[in-house]
Amino acid sequence: MPLTQWPKHPIIGLLLIITAIYLAQMWPAYFWVPVVVLVVLLILTRKWTAAPLVALALLILGFYFSMRFGEWKIRVGGYSYGASFWYAVLYTVAILTMGVRFIVLYWGKDRYMICRTCFNMGAQLFIGFMAAYLLPYEWMGGSRDSSGSGVFFMYVWPLEVNALLIGKYYALSKIVKIFLAYNLIAALVIMPVLVYFHGRKLYCSWLCGCGCLAETFGDPFRRLTPRSRWARKVEPVIWVFVVAAMVFTVYALLAPKEKLAAILDVGEHYDLVVKFVFSSLAGVGLYSLMGARIWCRYFCPWAGLFGLLAYYGRYAIRTRGELCMACGMCNTYCEMGIDIRGHAMRGEPVKTTSCVGCGMCIQKCPRRVLSFAVE
Repeated sequence: MPLTQWPKHPIIGLLLIITAIYLAQMWPAYFWVPVVVLVVLLILTRKWTAAPLVALALLILGFYFSMRFGEWKIRVGGYSYGASFWYAVLYTVAILTMGVRFIVLYWGKDRYMICRTCFNMGAQLFIGFMAAYLLPYEWMGGSRDSSGSGVFFMYVWPLEVNALLIGKYYALSKIVKIFLAYNLIAALVIMPVLVYFHGRKLYCSWLCGCGCLAETFGDPFRRLTPRSRWARKVEPVIWVFVVAAMVFTVYALLAPKEKLAAILDVGEHYDLVVKFVFSSLAGVGLYSLMGARIWCRYFCPWAGLFGLLAYYGRYAIRTRGELCMACGMCNTYCEMGIDIRGHAMRGEPVKTTSCVGCGMCIQKCPRRVLSFAVE
């Protein structure tokens, strides 16, 4: 069923009631501000076509708020499940349900889209959810009755800025050594090689939890991405976040263990600003206003650092300018706001720091002008 035909009033009513009760019980009034701002923006822009998904996004944000600022548990079947667990459940449900919708839309039309979406769903379910809550150590997930935090394998440094610092925070138990080795190898060896040859697509569009949500839950908002020249000129702001992640990592690695409290305090402020404000509040909360890739395009430190490597690497989207009829479908569906049509009309390969390799421009092109390439 198309999004425009969804019974939006009952759905948004139910989800907003749940969110309102939840927020009213958990926080003082000022935590309502972001929710009210988002709803007002929806009313002013009249983007109520996406109202059910906006309500679900608000609910996801609500659980993320609680995970960051609240301490509570719900006891089910003899176990106590905290806010982080329910946030992960809701996040996973959003990816699985909207992933099924995406597969139904593209079944028999594009094998790449189907394979990528299936991988998105599997990655979130098995790596992002099950592995994080079954591993026997409380760091970014932990056991299901913990209040917070276990080893998480979907995000690597510098996106997960604490990944290289876990040895400072905890004793080097077996699982900590595995996680540290995984990040050293993945972030500093495997990822650079993959990005050099295949761009950001294998991580940003296939594995990253933010990308999995954007490619499934965020698909209906794909065409809302800002595409103006001004929007492209603002993209270098991402380097502020790259530098911040690198500076904090170096500071934490070099600081003596006696300053652990100060390191944790700085890390808490970094997480609050980067992960809470820009990744969750702006990244998910503005889906219905600015598309699903605002975080990836302007704020993600991993995207900025490895996007630069992709620009100088061998990955590109090959164009055949002699076949392009300038219909603009590629630009319309590009979730990163890249001027693909301009490249195609000039017969130039699309080679930018921002491309995540989602493949939507290739799928939507009526004359098959575009294709992935390793040059």
